[in-house]
Amino acid sequence: MLIIFDCDGVLIDSELICARVEAEDANALGHPITAQEILENYVGRPSRLLWEAIENDLGAPLTPDFMERHKTRLAQIFANELEQIEGVANVLNHLREGKRHSICVASSTEKSKLITNLKTTALFQYFGENVFSASEVARPKPHPDVFLFAANKMGFAPEECLVIEDSLAGIRAAKAANIKSIGFLGASHIQTGHGSELTANGAVQVFTNMLALPAIIARVSGAMLRNDANF
Repeated sequence: MLIIFDCDGVLIDSELICARVEAEDANALGHPITAQEILENYVGRPSRLLWEAIENDLGAPLTPDFMERHKTRLAQIFANELEQIEGVANVLNHLREGKRHSICVASSTEKSKLITNLKTTALFQYFGENVFSASEVARPKPHPDVFLFAANKMGFAPEECLVIEDSLAGIRAAKAANIKSIGFLGASHIQTGHGSELTANGAVQVFTNMLALPAIIARVSGAMLRNDANF
């Protein structure tokens, strides 16, 4: 079975940092928006969608100079503040040592930035070339493209995969790909009631403690292999 990990909010605790910096830079442009509004509307989706909305509001395109300064500032802050989700290295070691499942990453983040963030948090070593981005496919989450692309590249059918996601867009993307999904609620940006949203949109289970994931994978994958009608 292939375990497909989202990155932001599942492997790395990045969403709150990113929303804070995006809100600061958007407000500096004259577009009032809060980090909370960004989290509610753009988590799990490419950041370009936020900036396209801001361009529409301002009635003018953002300059390349602005976007370069924003990306540089965010990268510097990530270098100082970005951390792994607590317990995730232990989980990845467990999965790698058990050799029962293959693992990969499928994220909305642009490919080069995705790899940089995984290297910054010392997680790239677990995935190597098995890192896939929505920038490599036609449509981002909540469309299924990046999950189907990852499954195909890894040599698995959708019914042989399991997605680990934190975002509503990601859970919807997994459902559209006909892939079972588990919702993670342990990142710093998660709000009360988010778990109910994820299960209502297709997550077969939600959890908060990353160290619980191996047991959850064992239970869910076992039910999938048995074609459990109650699953």
